[in-house]
Amino acid sequence: LHVLLSLNETLFDLMTKAHGDFLRKLDHQLPCLTTNERQLYALLELNMNTNDIAKIKGVSERAIIMARHRIRKKLGISSDENLVQSIRSIKNGEAIANKNC
Repeated sequence: LHVLLSLNETLFDLMTKAHGDFLRKLDHQLPCLTTNERQLYALLELNMNTNDIAKIKGVSERAIIMARHRIRKKLGISSDENLVQSIRSIKNGEAIANKNC
């Protein structure tokens, strides 16, 4: 478990270096997101699927699905709206509606 956590932290450190601008925009627009939610957003931004994210984070696919659901609920994004599209909006510098943030 410790090795998985170390790898996870290292992965996020690398993502921070490579995608720092995106993560800064994310923090600015959605300050209510937890560290875990920001990590999930960053992995989704890399077009990773639920299965791959679960393997990287060392959790079940169900845990990732529930985390995505909590993000949608927190941000007021309906299940018909594409979560990844909101990520792309942030990446492109567009403001997104953050009803609960």
